[in-house]
Amino acid sequence: MAYEQVARFFGFASLDLSGVARTACMFPWIDYIWSMEISTIWPIVVLVLTYFACRYAKKVDKWTYFAFLLIYLVFPSNSSAVLRYFNCVKFDARGRSPGTLKVLMADMSINCRSERYKLTSIFTWVMVAIYPIGIPVLCFATLFWYRKRINPTTTSDDMDEKISKRDDDRHLDRIRFLFEEYEPRYWWFAVVELIRRLYLTGLLAFFGSDEEPSTTTQTALGLLGAMVYYIVMAHFEPYVDDSDDMLAKVAAVQVIFTFFGATMLQARSNSDDEEAGDPQGVFQGAIFAAICVIVGLFTFSVALYILFSELSSTYAAQAASGNQYVGRISESFGSATNYLKKKVDSIGSAEDLANLAEEAKDDAAEEPDAPTSPLSPASPISPPLKAAL
Repeated sequence: MAYEQVARFFGFASLDLSGVARTACMFPWIDYIWSMEISTIWPIVVLVLTYFACRYAKKVDKWTYFAFLLIYLVFPSNSSAVLRYFNCVKFDARGRSPGTLKVLMADMSINCRSERYKLTSIFTWVMVAIYPIGIPVLCFATLFWYRKRINPTTTSDDMDEKISKRDDDRHLDRIRFLFEEYEPRYWWFAVVELIRRLYLTGLLAFFGSDEEPSTTTQTALGLLGAMVYYIVMAHFEPYVDDSDDMLAKVAAVQVIFTFFGATMLQARSNSDDEEAGDPQGVFQGAIFAAICVIVGLFTFSVALYILFSELSSTYAAQAASGNQYVGRISESFGSATNYLKKKVDSIGSAEDLANLAEEAKDDAAEEPDAPTSPLSPASPISPPLKAAL
């Protein structure tokens, strides 16, 4: 059980909002059905309210950006919640024939043959059309419509030029969240990410069994999907920044190790002979638990390393730019100082300056119409002082 405990410990990173909505300890009447309904309805309510608010403020473009961001975040958890609704298991009950008690795997207090379950199925199918099906189709249709703007035609076919032209296109601001981190030619890769999340979190539930909560087929297909995604990621390397490509590949490897461990645990539990399953207890000891923790923290560590590396590079660039600016200021200040120094040296000592000022005063006294101060803007500069300057 070590792997399951570690997996539950790191479950907060899945952004599963249904776990927040389900508070059975505080409110016993909130079961999985209530949790699913709350989790799937609140994003729709938020989008409707914010749409009218943004429309009143005449900022619909910002609402579109917020809408794509929100549906992208809630897509995995809500899709998994509505798909797990159809995953029921059968149990033997006292005094009944085997398989007559059919309950929901996610919440065994719900009878899958009850009227409430059948009525909620209508609501669930509507949510299936909105979340697992509607969101990927909507994102692909939107990206396909703007594909020529996302991947614009340039004279040199240079990626940096295309990115610059794409960034300058204001028509793409409302959907920029879907493609801004990918290279222009991979405008469709956000849909691949959605399908991957849907496959790993929701579609595997349909390969379960009525008799067992989980099967080797589910974990094996999850391992296969994780490996296929890694191959796709390693082949295309769709991100603009190379560091993002590396982080994505590291995360994909982590998912592969996760499904590998789950497959081995499932194979061990399904083995009829304990000696044929895991006789040494490799996948249930402290060493395996430590490996799970290391794998879970590895991607997080790599992300922190890349983040601090980029921040250090940015800080170094800003510091270099600041030093150049300071250098230019010092250079300009030094040039001005040297210019003034040369002028002062050409005039001479303070005694020479006093003599020049005295001569200017005498010249001004000989001309009655001239101003009394030789430094007045209206007065002509005396020939000695002009010659000195």
